Amino acid sequence: MTRIGINEIVVGLERMGVTCDSADARLLISRFDGDEDMRLSFWEFANAVLPIESNLRDDMERRQRTRDSSLSTETHMLFKQLLRSSIDAECMVESIRQQVEQSMPMSLRAIFDELDWLKRGFLTSSEFRRYFEGYLDETSQLRQQATRNQ
Repeated sequence: MTRIGINEIVVGLERMGVTCDSADARLLISRFDGDEDMRLSFWEFANAVLPIESNLRDDMERRQRTRDSSLSTETHMLFKQLLRSSIDAECMVESIRQQVEQSMPMSLRAIFDELDWLKRGFLTSSEFRRYFEGYLDETSQLRQQATRNQ
């Protein structure tokens, strides 16, 4: 099974006209590398570009390759934008992670346990909503107090 590493990603993206250095490629691989071997299989790479929504993903996976398998100019441009945006997003998120890690007053486990209101060992969207709705309510109250104190 073919797997691509940092150098192959850098060279491949450069050929497509997407600027990418080894640090960018390392972040991209780290995000989608399920078996943590610092190389991407086809499906690990596909997870970077296929939609998360299952119906759209299934539809794209079922498409047959045409005789003329080259991408249209528009699709090529969109694919390049997708890859560049993925790299940029990973860089921004990693920067935020590092800032949070340096200023975090509690362990990651404690934060997870606080979010895991039902104590099942995994998080649901309702648990996220519950937590952040409380945060928004608290923020609104603080703003109202600040307005009254002025």
